[in-house]
Amino acid sequence: MRRSESQAQNRQVNSGAGVYLERIDAKTFKTSFHSFRHNFEDACRNGGIPPHIMNALQGHSEQGMAGRYGDGQYKLGLLKDAVDRIDDSEWDFGPVSRIT
Repeated sequence: MRRSESQAQNRQVNSGAGVYLERIDAKTFKTSFHSFRHNFEDACRNGGIPPHIMNALQGHSEQGMAGRYGDGQYKLGLLKDAVDRIDDSEWDFGPVSRIT
């Protein structure tokens, strides 16, 4: 996929997410689709997840020379273990959980 196609898809997802957040009355000054990424990064840091695993979970490519070696793939079990370390006990899913 070309970069321009990817950017167009990202804009479409962001727009749709904004409409969804408004519909469920969860849209505020500090909420957007992108804010989910920021919250996820904070949760990963607080869970002690290494930056390279956090980047893999977010779909980011590995930077520097490390990104040039190997196939760049992590085993699913390793990623699952990292996700299991995330503490979501303080997250408020109230508005989202109301939608059926």
